[in-house]
Amino acid sequence: MYDLDKDIMILNKLDNVIVKISNDYFIYSSTNKEYYKVLFFGNNYKLYKKVYKTYYNAKRAETSFHKSTLASFEDRIIYYLVSKEDEFKEIPSSKNQRFKFFGNKKEEIKTYVTKYNLDITDEKIFIKIVRYFDSMKDVKW
Repeated sequence: MYDLDKDIMILNKLDNVIVKISNDYFIYSSTNKEYYKVLFFGNNYKLYKKVYKTYYNAKRAETSFHKSTLASFEDRIIYYLVSKEDEFKEIPSSKNQRFKFFGNKKEEIKTYVTKYNLDITDEKIFIKIVRYFDSMKDVKW
């Protein structure tokens, strides 16, 4: 028997295996060979989040007119809408492009967002919008 607090186990990279770490769920995609955080798992679509980190080295000031900068990390977050067939579509980050992303349901999504005064760029609200989109019929990207 494993003692989960003491034993270290290897996580095999298998499709459709969902891993829970704290309160977050992650899934591996063999197509893209990456792990994604699962934000929503619907009947027709799934919403995944991927965080890419970029490291910047510290820079020393060349002269007294320049400033030194500390080493830092920058996060770049990308959201993906995934169909039943595991087709990944990257979701744009700008508000207007996000509306266009919803294809033939763009106007219905705009009406829904306007009616409830929602911020489509907020992650928690965007999950609700994707849940609403998932419930629609005859969706075409």
